[in-house]
Amino acid sequence: MARKDKKQASQPAWAHRVAGRAVNVSLGDPVVKGVIPGNPVGLLERKLLDNGIEVEIPDWGQQPPPNEADKISLRIARVGSSDYVDLKTETYPSPITGFPQIITIPSDFLLDTSNEGPFELWYVHFNYVETETASSRVPIVIDKIPPNFPDVPGKVTFGFGGGPIFDTTLNGLTDIEGTVPSWTGAAEGDQIAFTWLPDKLPEDPENIDPIDVVPGTDGKVKIPVATIKALPDGRYCCGYTLIDKAGNRSLISAYDLIPVALGDLPPSTMVSPTVPEASDGIINRADAYTGVHVEFPRIPNGKETDEIEIVWGSNPVSIRTPVGVNPERFSLPVPIMHMKDEYGVNTGEVDTPVYYTVYRGGVAFESEKQTVVKVDFFKPGPENPDWPDPTNPALLAPKVFGQSGVENVLEANDEDQPIRADITLVAPLADGDTYQVYWNSKAIGTPYIIDTVNDTAGDTVSIDLDWAVIKPEGNSAKMPVHYTLSNSAAAHNDDSSVVAHVQIDFLKINLPLAEPQNLIGSTTKRLTCRSLVSEGGEIGFHYLIPPSDY
Repeated sequence: MARKDKKQASQPAWAHRVAGRAVNVSLGDPVVKGVIPGNPVGLLERKLLDNGIEVEIPDWGQQPPPNEADKISLRIARVGSSDYVDLKTETYPSPITGFPQIITIPSDFLLDTSNEGPFELWYVHFNYVETETASSRVPIVIDKIPPNFPDVPGKVTFGFGGGPIFDTTLNGLTDIEGTVPSWTGAAEGDQIAFTWLPDKLPEDPENIDPIDVVPGTDGKVKIPVATIKALPDGRYCCGYTLIDKAGNRSLISAYDLIPVALGDLPPSTMVSPTVPEASDGIINRADAYTGVHVEFPRIPNGKETDEIEIVWGSNPVSIRTPVGVNPERFSLPVPIMHMKDEYGVNTGEVDTPVYYTVYRGGVAFESEKQTVVKVDFFKPGPENPDWPDPTNPALLAPKVFGQSGVENVLEANDEDQPIRADITLVAPLADGDTYQVYWNSKAIGTPYIIDTVNDTAGDTVSIDLDWAVIKPEGNSAKMPVHYTLSNSAAAHNDDSSVVAHVQIDFLKINLPLAEPQNLIGSTTKRLTCRSLVSEGGEIGFHYLIPPSDY
């Protein structure tokens, strides 16, 4: 027994190991999710960085004893650097289950702009007595820099230049080929996502809906002719975004707007327009008030979607008109404020060119030659905020006084007595400014003519009114009275004042006597039986009702 005891006492320590005792372990490589196959080895998919990258830690083959725990520390370092970052440390109490264990590389680290390029990733296992064992290192590449960053990629160029594209451009072709210029940071796996859109490209490269995505090896893109013909006429841009292997997208490319005009085209020049309101030789305020139109015949080969642009003066009107059903004759209104702006601060008659242009897909077809009309919007007196309305609110309403002295009320004792209209002069005044009063739209009184030596803005001038004009207009609780302001230097554009309403209710209408007809008698004329006439089955006398002023 003593020998047996002695033998047992001489056994080495390892002979007494039990399950769970601390030993060095053999560790498998970490498995990084989201790695793109190929070169560069370990490239991470860009869209996964925002939420962190999961790393699988395989079973390390040993369990800590009950109530003990192992730890795993995930580490990263730049290639060739002895400095590393402890990304995360996780503790795993016994018993450990659920392999592989998942540790996530934090998004904060991945998205940090200073963390870019190739790295090495590994983990360190600490057993329950802090014995440390490191795994092998695996490469990862963090790439958050888009191609051509930070610049906008260049324009696609085509063999036909910047257009336009007609049917003849596309004849015999299945597609048109464009060339993408070289870009900075070009690398294996770069792709071109390109599109063909009207008017503009989206600002966000993620919003491009590509016709195709092609390798960036030769910089060629092809727009199918069928795609071009399936879209309406317009101005189109071929644009693209560059996508690198990690999935980074460049900014949207620069682009030209290429006119596309298909089908039979309008003639290169078209019939000159007319302006019917200028038939009297002038376009004035009254024409602007009732409406001014540019007219021309139907558009040869016009399409419903073709657009017509009117040019009045030096600039086109703000809105183009679709050809639509292409009527036999177009009559398009000219906006009043456009006409006023084009006239500007001129005085007197101004020769104003008028023409129209038909646009198909941005291609212009102009009228044969301009029509020139004379425009005169020059007016006397203050600016009219309601132009071209003939009533200028800056011209204050007249005040009418009779002998009774009651403003805008005429009484019975005023009849046949002096009566006047008072007008307050408003700046600016000019020699020759002429104020004419109107009673129920009938001119009344002698016009007052301004002499700037004697007249000043703010003065009140009086115009005597005539009962001979007043009486035929009769009674009214609100007889309209106003005045006009004119000047021979602005002959086409009188302004009217605000209307005053005058109460007059005492006038008596004395009508002339009816005159009997067919009177009989050599000296004394009288109605007799022989004066009777038959009309419409009835017999009677004829009377003549003489005309009157009422």
